[in-house]
Amino acid sequence: MCAALSGAWGEISARTPESPVKHIKKSRKASAGVDVKQLAGRAAEAGALWCATTEKTYGWDGSRWVQDETYKVQYDAKGNVSMQNIIDADGFVSRETMTWNENGMLATRMSQVAESEGADFENSGRLSRTYDERVTSFITFNDQDIWFEGAWAPSNSYRHNITRDAAGNITLMERAVYFGGIYDPTFRLTMTYGTDGKATRIEESNLKYDYSTQNYYWEPGMIFSNIVWENTDGQIVSDEDLFTGANRIKSATMTDGDTEMNVTAEYASDGGYTAHVTYYDAEEEEDVASVVTYTPLDGNGSVRIVTTTDYSVGGDVYYTESYTEVYRYDAFGLILLEEEQFSDGTYAELLDRIQGTVEYDATHGYPTRWTLQQYDYDTEEMNNIFRAEYSDYVDASAGITDIEADTDAPVEYYNLQGVRVSRPEAGSVYIRRQGTTAVKVMVK
Repeated sequence: MCAALSGAWGEISARTPESPVKHIKKSRKASAGVDVKQLAGRAAEAGALWCATTEKTYGWDGSRWVQDETYKVQYDAKGNVSMQNIIDADGFVSRETMTWNENGMLATRMSQVAESEGADFENSGRLSRTYDERVTSFITFNDQDIWFEGAWAPSNSYRHNITRDAAGNITLMERAVYFGGIYDPTFRLTMTYGTDGKATRIEESNLKYDYSTQNYYWEPGMIFSNIVWENTDGQIVSDEDLFTGANRIKSATMTDGDTEMNVTAEYASDGGYTAHVTYYDAEEEEDVASVVTYTPLDGNGSVRIVTTTDYSVGGDVYYTESYTEVYRYDAFGLILLEEEQFSDGTYAELLDRIQGTVEYDATHGYPTRWTLQQYDYDTEEMNNIFRAEYSDYVDASAGITDIEADTDAPVEYYNLQGVRVSRPEAGSVYIRRQGTTAVKVMVK
């Protein structure tokens, strides 16, 4: 897999399907949740790792495509982006230099900006991350700074503190956000385990502030109790996805404020599931029964999710509504279709649709052009919104990833904090830049 080219997602983000818990919370209204999904380049033939070193993005001005940005990208041997230069329509340049850990997760990112190509770069932002030793994709420390008035200033920095019991099960996941010079806890997820070593209760709580007493307090959130597991490994870091992966609930009681819900789920061998959620809505004085069917469509992450909800009084169903969501992606993670439709049996409405078309290289099978259209409610037509063109592919696994190396350009050195150094010292490690090529070196 070839790591994401961020340019393709500057304007459009792919959505992550929601869990049954989120589906029930959104009943009677369309979901507009959007999450970032990475673009990936995958070689059509075994052994090769084809990655585009040039990407051009375009926006639609109503009559024609207008180029927005150009990306010049370098990769490491695993297909992770090691450096990319982003040139916008006005010639302004942004540079990002990245490193990745042994699990392919982002470890560091240095961002710099320049007024134009060839101009000196100035610091813009920096990021470093660490991850949990067992849940290797879960961020434990996100240290993020911005460059402000000649110094680094804290930005979106946070920690996830994990506590495990003697058996290695996670009993507490606490999110602490950097503020006022310290990391303040703002969210907690607490797990209680039974004698069989499986979690019987999961409880979230959020830090709140009481303006009348001027005191902080912990407010309970969603609570899962009486849990029976389809499968679990005790490595629970979130309660928003307990129906896929290593921790899947077979049945449980969910309590959200004054509402108590019963949930059961059946699982298919392909990773799909059907979840049933029932509860009494005291405010509306009605019984609510929802069925969420999650069906994988291929090996690219494509799924169909159908949520059907019956509303009844005294055992008689008086209204039924259904939401159908379809998420289709190609083998490179590019959006082919994201669609949501509503129906109540007599009325149907298209709530949202994004449709993509991809052109592929005839020899290697990698994408060369990706075009997105979105449904316009006023005209009831699909309109162009975004295009990306990929070119200058290299086989990253062969170690050939340089982009237009300029051997005539002057050599510049930067320390690992991104500060330019005029006289590198022997025995120290620096980032050596020449033209658009940057490598980490030790000066001898």
